[in-house]
Order: sequence, then C-alpha cells, then structure tokens
Amino acid sequence: IIEALAKENQLQHAQRWVLRLRAKGYKLDAKTYEACVIHCVRNEDWSHAEEFLDWQLRDRVLPKSKLVYSDVIKHVAYSKESRMNRICLAENWLRRLFHLGVKVETSVINFVIDAQAQMGQAARARHWIVQMRKYGVKPNLDSYRLCLQGCARASDGKTTDLTFRELIQEKDFSPDIRSYNAAIMGMARAYKNIAMVEDQARDIYLHMMKEDRVVPNVATFMAVTRNLVINGWWEEMEQYRKEIFSARTGTKLNVGAYNRIMLIYSKAFPVQAKRLVAAFRAMIEDKIAPNHQTVQILENALGWQARKSLLLQTGNEHVSSTPPLRRLVSRAGGNARQEAEGIRMRLHENQPYICTACGLYNMANALRCGACDTPKPAVIKQKTKDRED
Repeated sequence: IIEALAKENQLQHAQRWVLRLRAKGYKLDAKTYEACVIHCVRNEDWSHAEEFLDWQLRDRVLPKSKLVYSDVIKHVAYSKESRMNRICLAENWLRRLFHLGVKVETSVINFVIDAQAQMGQAARARHWIVQMRKYGVKPNLDSYRLCLQGCARASDGKTTDLTFRELIQEKDFSPDIRSYNAAIMGMARAYKNIAMVEDQARDIYLHMMKEDRVVPNVATFMAVTRNLVINGWWEEMEQYRKEIFSARTGTKLNVGAYNRIMLIYSKAFPVQAKRLVAAFRAMIEDKIAPNHQTVQILENALGWQARKSLLLQTGNEHVSSTPPLRRLVSRAGGNARQEAEGIRMRLHENQPYICTACGLYNMANALRCGACDTPKPAVIKQKTKDRED
C-alpha cells in the first residue's frame, strides 16, 4: 500500500501509513523505504524525502543502494535555504550512516567536502578525508582536489601542505593539473610576502614540472605569479613564462595571462614601460582583444595619453576601463552572495543591498538601483521599546 501511494505521488497518505505502523511497533523493510525516498526525489519533495530517510535510520534499516541517500545528501549540502546549518545537516546524515555501518560511497562524501570547500571551510573539508579513512572509505583524486580548492579559498597554507603531502603519497592515483593549481594557489594566497619567507608555491610548481605527464596551463601561470605582483619581480615572471608557454607544453596565452604580465611590468621599480608596451602589442598580434583590466593597467602605468594613443593605434579605442556588470551567484550552503534573479530580500535600515534585477551593489540611501532603476526592496524598520523607569 505504501509503495503504491508513493508511486501515485500520494506522499502524505504514505507518510500517515508509515506513522501508523511505526506507532504499533512495526518496521518497514529497506525496499519500501527506498521506493518512498526515490519517488520523493523524483518529485523534488525534499522535506518528505528527508523524513522517510530519517525514519529508516531510526529503525536501523540499512539502505541497500546509495540511491536512497545520495540525492538527499547532495540536495542538503548544496541547498540555498541557509548558510552553514544545511551543510552541518548533511554532515549529520553522513555520521548517522557511518554509525549504522553503511559504507558510504566516496562520491557522496565528496558532496560535503565540496560544499565545505566552497564556503572556505578548509579544515572541515580535510576532516572528512580523515573520517573516510577511519570508516574504511578510500578517498579519490576528486576528494583531495576539492579540499585543496577549499584551502585556496581560505588561504590556509597549513592545511594545503598536509593535504598535498598526503596526495603525492597515494599509490593508486597521482595529482592532476587541477590539483597542482589548487595547491599552488593555496600556498600563494597563504604566504604572500615571498620577499621575507620561502616561496612554497614555487616548491609545488617545481615538483609539478618534474612530472612529464602533467602539462601546465594558464591557471598554473596565474597561480605561481600571483605574489610576484607585490614586488614587481618581472625577471622571475619571464622565467615562468618561458617554461609554461613553451613549444613543449603547447599552452597559449590568453587575455588574463597578458594582463598579469603587464601588471608585473607596471609594478616593477622602475616601471618596465618598453616591456609593457611590447607585451600589449604581442597580445594584439595574437588577435586577443583587450578588456577593461588591460586599459586600467596601461593608464596607471603610462598615463591616460599613452593609453589613448596605444588603443587608437591598435583599433581598440572603444574598450572602456569600466568593468561590466556581473550577476552574483550563490555558493553551496546558501552563502550571502545570493542569486540576483527572483530574490526578495528583507533589509534593515541603513543596510546596503544587492539589486534583485541586475546584481549591482547599492548603498543604503539609494532608493533605486543605479544601473537598472529597480526600486529598493522592502525595509524592516527597527522598533525600540520605551524603557520603563
């Protein structure tokens, strides 16, 4: 009866039957629970899916397939309803499955690792790699890569070092270019002043260059030269450029790489103006269109007259230094950066807000958006109670 009700999308009636049977001391089998959860997932009825899975685990009925819990944990981990509490709920599902003796698939645990990494919780992401080994689940390359990406977002050099050391000691697989780039970026963001400390990002880069099967790409160049901008070390940058963008690798420069090259030339002391102009002309010869960042670098380094002259000579006078508007996309766990479309925010007084139509950041006193003229969302007026003396 319960399975038939679930197939007919009568989930509330199926829920009542389950409650009646559980009140009388009966337990449903794994097949019935699996049918209910799967039909809830197909209909995207996540509240009932979580409720059926909760009853199954309370009755200590082992799931026979990962289809019972994988989609539920994935939805909870990436839910936009709130911030960290939904990810904590996904972690709670994993703990209950582990304590029940279920050998959870690595791909399901990676959902939680990815969600924690996107929120910048590098230590929590690494914690689940340790828990996987504790309960006999072997992490894969995606587990380490996602954790390293979280370390890069959090600028956590210690966790990056521990995770990368474990990754290179794995015998079943080796780090790929995305894992190397994440580790290099994590070290670069954690240890910025390389003039005072050892450049640990370079150490990982040298380890990567010893591997013939790993080919560096533009992201590698952007990560390893990130801290060269601070000191304007253009000679070291040119060395990386020769190694990464060589005939052996076949990697081609894009507008971001050219902007990084010109930015380092502009930060050097003295400013390497001739090399900067040569890099700009090389970008035009490669038929790469400049963007607003290119215009800003040229103007800050050479002045507005030289910038205007270079753009006119190359036929790019239409390029502006104003960055284009970007839509703000929410991250896992419902981060504060919410989607710009279809969201009605409840604001407090004197609080800046993000336009719900175009995603522009507006000040609190702006009654309409400065870009699309959309009215400001509703405001919660703060009320204070009169004190009783």
